[in-house]
Amino acid sequence: TILISMLLHQIQAIAFKFWKHPLKLDLAQAFFAIFVAILFALLNTI
Repeated sequence: TILISMLLHQIQAIAFKFWKHPLKLDLAQAFFAIFVAILFALLNTI
């Protein structure tokens, strides 16, 4: 189980490095998209 945990941690670290730069660029757009999705979800429940 320790080996699997280490492998998953390495995969997560590689994925984080891969997505780090695009996420910095589009962070404002991502927050806006999440806000709009939450707003639509709230409006649909009313």
